[in-house]
Amino acid sequence: MIYEVWCPENGTTNESAVEIEAVDPYSAAEKWAALEDECDVGIAEDERTVTVCVRKSGTSKVLEIFVTGEMLRCYSARLKVEGVERERFFS
Repeated sequence: MIYEVWCPENGTTNESAVEIEAVDPYSAAEKWAALEDECDVGIAEDERTVTVCVRKSGTSKVLEIFVTGEMLRCYSARLKVEGVERERFFS
């Protein structure tokens, strides 16, 4: 399904909504946040919550959804066995 997502807190309106393909409005909101963070908005970096408006394309019902981001640390460990490194990733 295609959803239209915008964030009034960031000065956007339904006229400037981003169209996002997602299985539900919550996934659309999460995908929107990931796209915004790629543009240095800093939702996850600042660990903040924003309210976004989500509407299924072609309909008039608008849902307001809270989106929270957080940075996750990821570590890796390598086992050295007889001169061979083996990796395993943890998150």
